[in-house]
Amino acid sequence: MRVLVVMATACAALAGGAPGPLSRGKLAIIARPNVILVLAAAVGYDDLACHGNPRLRTPNSDQLYGESVRLSEFFSALPWWTLQPCHELVRDRADEWTRRKVLAKSASGDLAVAYLPGNNQITVNMKVFPVPMAAKWFNPLTGGYQITAGTVVAAGRRLFARPTGWQDALLVLRKEHHQ
Repeated sequence: MRVLVVMATACAALAGGAPGPLSRGKLAIIARPNVILVLAAAVGYDDLACHGNPRLRTPNSDQLYGESVRLSEFFSALPWWTLQPCHELVRDRADEWTRRKVLAKSASGDLAVAYLPGNNQITVNMKVFPVPMAAKWFNPLTGGYQITAGTVVAAGRRLFARPTGWQDALLVLRKEHHQ
């Protein structure tokens, strides 16, 4: 089994790479948690003991799995493959790349996801969205959601504040569905 392990902060991955020391191959010490993305060739879901294979012993993978937050539920609930970087919609971007807020949205404008590494709030230009949106926060540390109050109008700028007490957060904007 060939496994490629890539370490990067989530904001650097979404922002299209890390400028500065990391892009020149040097290590940088970051006081925030790192994201470890594991890409494996020719490995099925049940090829690891942590996924239920009773015959294979994969203690290192099992330990990493047990100590990790898995975003499979988050991504399986979204058509993530339709998202494209739209960082220009973020009105209050930080200069320091490790704190840079990033946003990706679908071409149709019915879905957007923003990541706020080490930030308490984000201001989004809502003019590009064709319809009112519903907003909710996703906590990648717990896997839980918190729905924001009210409809987000598709006009002007909107400030979204990360829920109190959360260390990390993703903002999900989806086309509001009326029943």
